[in-house]
Amino acid sequence: MNANSTLPPPLPNPFTVLAFLPPTLASQYQAAIYVFVASVSALSWDWLMSLTEEFAMCRSRKLRLPIVAYFLSRVATIAYCTLALVFQSGRVVNCNALLCAIGGCYVVAVSSTSALFFFRVKGVYGNDKYVTAFFGSLWFTLFALSFLVPPAVRGTHIGDTQRCIVTSVANYAPTPVVLNTIIDTIVFLAISLRITSYSIEGDTFTQSVKSFWSGDGLPKFSKSLLQGGQLYYSATIGLNIVAVVMLFAPVPALFHAMFSIPNIALESAMATRVFRSIRLGTIDDAATTLNAKSATSRNRSIATGTSKENYGLKFRPFEASSRQGAVTVDMTDMTGSGEQ
Repeated sequence: MNANSTLPPPLPNPFTVLAFLPPTLASQYQAAIYVFVASVSALSWDWLMSLTEEFAMCRSRKLRLPIVAYFLSRVATIAYCTLALVFQSGRVVNCNALLCAIGGCYVVAVSSTSALFFFRVKGVYGNDKYVTAFFGSLWFTLFALSFLVPPAVRGTHIGDTQRCIVTSVANYAPTPVVLNTIIDTIVFLAISLRITSYSIEGDTFTQSVKSFWSGDGLPKFSKSLLQGGQLYYSATIGLNIVAVVMLFAPVPALFHAMFSIPNIALESAMATRVFRSIRLGTIDDAATTLNAKSATSRNRSIATGTSKENYGLKFRPFEASSRQGAVTVDMTDMTGSGEQ
């Protein structure tokens, strides 16, 4: 027998990295690259299209925490997606070191994006100490648990090339993803219920639910707040669920991490879009004002039992003999704006 017959067949193309992978895994690897390229491209395009709005948003001289959180979300998210693309398609000397850098960007991106909605729910509830403490504790828990991600994902080089592939994802990796989904849901419900609590129309349950989702009976600005939250939640919750399911599903490790990239990108894009629309929105409505300080002083008598510094939503119950009550929003707390 020829001794060469015991040798494995030669690689079809040893200069192609996919030749070192089984056909199925090679297809998945290539699909992941397409997903990462699409995520980076969409996020970059979204940022380029919003540069004019961001310039207008930053004209104020004071740098406030919501603005800092906004740009941290922007920068960390684009860095997270770009480094993930480099990991998947570039030549990397140390795969695990790059994964740690990607995990660090994940910590900042998720925490800052979640902080945008913490500031928003805090402003909507007028700096209520119990609401602030509750949602602040949720945000801090998410921030702490997000540090589980950097050591949870491990990778290695493909064959003798310098291209990397994810080889394992720890069982605890889905924890911050699941918590982030839960927090998004709670924040969405809390803001929506607060805004619509005095304005839901209809006597039947069906009519009330329809009013809750449509915002019927609300002033324009309050309706924009409600629909902004609905837009963010409806756009991100589906991809959140997909990312969570894939982390638990019995699929290759490559798929475990793949959907987190578009998930984080979409969350940041939608959260920053809602932030900009609130800060830059000009609503012409007699029942609404965007000037928090002056509007609060005019409408403080409407809501009793609030402190002088409480600039949250102020509601007046709907009466048949009068039009809808005024709503005052603390834009300083929600977006970092305010009189300079």
